[in-house]
Amino acid sequence: MAYLWWFFLGLFGMHHFYLGRTGRGLLHLCTLGICGLGWLADAFTLPHQVRSANARIAQQDVAPRADAPALNDPVH
Repeated sequence: MAYLWWFFLGLFGMHHFYLGRTGRGLLHLCTLGICGLGWLADAFTLPHQVRSANARIAQQDVAPRADAPALNDPVH
């Protein structure tokens, strides 16, 4: 999905917003993809950005929530 965002609205940074990188998204939005050079560079770095975002999401899914009971706590 990020690749579609990059291809069609990449100059406006929509793929960065989709990947959770708000700062970069705002930079691209305000500078039209850093005059197109950032958009072009993202063509080569987008696979790494997608892998990083997926790893971050997977890590959040595995990490226990603070309000979740521990596994050895009795259920009442």
